[in-house]
Amino acid sequence: MIPEKLFQKLLVLGDSWRVKAVDYVEELSKVVIRVEETPQLWAGQKCPHCEAASVAGYDHAPERSWRHLNVCQLASEITCALPRGQCRKCRQVFTVRAPWEGRSRGLSQEFEAFALILMREMPVKKAGEILGETDHKLWRMLFAHVDAAWAELSWENVVWVGADEMNLSVSETPSWLKCGPCFEFDGVSHEKISTSKRHATGTAARRVRTPSR
Repeated sequence: MIPEKLFQKLLVLGDSWRVKAVDYVEELSKVVIRVEETPQLWAGQKCPHCEAASVAGYDHAPERSWRHLNVCQLASEITCALPRGQCRKCRQVFTVRAPWEGRSRGLSQEFEAFALILMREMPVKKAGEILGETDHKLWRMLFAHVDAAWAELSWENVVWVGADEMNLSVSETPSWLKCGPCFEFDGVSHEKISTSKRHATGTAARRVRTPSR
């Protein structure tokens, strides 16, 4: 099986996208997976503005890259010039979202899934060393997932919420790290609602919220 067909199956791209090339960039020790859309993409595409199903190809956005899982211990990335479509009904032009894109810009869903597994078992900085990414980038990815989960959180059966003190007196620590873990519990069921690890003080403060009555 040629590499392009193999990665086509691994990425589960379906009929709307195809892997047109897989290149090894020797000077960067990196595998680049180049993806493009197929004509079948527009058949099932809806306008994000008016929901009309009558969309046609318009042009392409500048090429972008997404960090993907390593290939044989080599860093890999998916590159694609995302297509832009135009709605025949409202005439709005929009960029099609890549199906492999994670919640954080520049990362694939598979890479984020592996990163989350590592971050659950070890400090974020250590996970970054293993993944070859900065802990700042991993924190942004983590909180994108936390925000998405928070939006789906139901407060329906929560009577009251308690939170432990946040340690803001850590000496010799950058100001953006001066916030300890904060745990939120349902005071009746004792179920943990969410957890905020060390991060920017403002970000951690956003996690401590009072449910609407």
